[in-house]
Formats: sequence, C-alpha cells, structure tokens
Amino acid sequence: MARGQQIGDDRVLGGVHFPSDIEAGHTLAHALFDKLAASQDFQADLTKAKAEIAAARTAAPSGK
Repeated sequence: MARGQQIGDDRVLGGVHFPSDIEAGHTLAHALFDKLAASQDFQADLTKAKAEIAAARTAAPSGK
C-alpha cells in the first residue's frame, strides 16, 4: 500500500495526474476489493490459484 501511495504521489509531482485522479483510483480500488472479498466465487478461485502457485513453487527446480 505504501509503495502504491508513493507511485501515486510521484505521478502527481511529475504532472501526469491530479491529486483527485489518485484519490479516485484509491476509491475505485477499495470498492473493487470489497466486492471481490464478498464474492464466494472469487474466494474459491483465489484459493485454487494459491494452491497452484504453491504447487508450482514446490515443483520448480532449485536453480542448480
């Protein structure tokens, strides 16, 4: 979150966005997160994705 805030602040300083653009993005992100967190389908998909990642990490060669 802190890194995202820093990037937003840097974009304002760089003249790429207005502060209201950053705030609107923040508001949208929270609304989307709230919807996804409340979705049983999304939560099931997220659990499956985490299991796939864990399995891939376990199966990955050690790099030797």
